[in-house]
Parts: sequence; C-alpha cells; structure tokens
Amino acid sequence: MVADTDDALGVKPQFGDLAAPRLHLVKDLPVDAELNQVSATTLRVAFHGELDMGSASQAKLALASAGSIGCKEIELDLSGLRLCDAAGLRVFVDAQRDCADRGRLLVPIDPGPAVTRVLRLAGLERLLTGWRT
Repeated sequence: MVADTDDALGVKPQFGDLAAPRLHLVKDLPVDAELNQVSATTLRVAFHGELDMGSASQAKLALASAGSIGCKEIELDLSGLRLCDAAGLRVFVDAQRDCADRGRLLVPIDPGPAVTRVLRLAGLERLLTGWRT
C-alpha cells in the first residue's frame, strides 16, 4: 500500500517536493519501510521487521519509489531488520544494480548482526560497500 504520495495517482514526485519528511510506504506486513529525505541529494529508505519471501515485493516497491524521485544517493537503513532471508538479499542486490545503472549511490547503513551474518554467509558483503553506522 502506498500512502502519503502522489505515486498512486500516477504523478511522479520530484526530489525535494516531498509533502512530509517521513512517508510510510509499507504497513501491516512483516516489513515496514519508511522513506525520508535527509538532504538535498539524499533519500533514506529504512526497513523494520522481517524481510523475507512474503515481504520482498513490498520492499522492492519501496525502493522503486525511492528510485523514482530524482536523488543522487539512496541510504538503505537496515538497522531495524530482525530477519533477512535469500529473497531479502535479492532485494539488496537488485537495488544495488539499479542504482549503479542509474548513476546513483546506494549506501547501506547499520545492517545489524543478523543481516551482516546473512550477507557474509551468502558472500554478498562486498556488493554492498560503504557501510555507515
């Protein structure tokens, strides 16, 4: 469910035109995603809860919404994730590729021990460089 944006009406918002500093894009699912404008060129997507096969499509929707707004950098805040499975990892890999293709920087922030362990086990820690805490 998309709330508080004009995207549902087919209007593509421009970066800096966000009506609210925090937009809840996904609610009442295993994962909650928030979209926040943190600077003139940076958008943050914060995930909370469980990113798994049942919630991966909603997480992709949140990242696509962030990508549709003309920013230079997308911060991927993973500090609120309690669980991440292979489908969640796929979301991160696809987001990194999409950002690279569009000349954007994807900056993962504070993955937490559960997500860090899954990334290491899958050999994907190198794909998501630039960890910030």
